[in-house]
Amino acid sequence: MALAEAMCRPCDNMELMAICSSDFVVKGSIRNVSHDSENHVSQVDVSVQKVYRQKNQIFQQEEGSGEW
Repeated sequence: MALAEAMCRPCDNMELMAICSSDFVVKGSIRNVSHDSENHVSQVDVSVQKVYRQKNQIFQQEEGSGEW
C-alpha cells in the first residue's frame, strides 16, 4: 500500500531509458487506483495530457473533443 501513497517524482535516467522498451509512454495524472485482491488485479484510472508513443491503441482520442 505504500506505493499507492507515495508522492510522484521525476524519472531518473534508468527509468527514462526503460521508455524505449515500454508498451506506452504518456504524460498525465493518476486519478484513481483500485485493487481486486481476489483476482489479483489492479486498475489505474489516468487522465492523459499527451501520448508520446504506444505499441497498441490503448489510448484513443475522443472524436468530439480530441481529448485522450
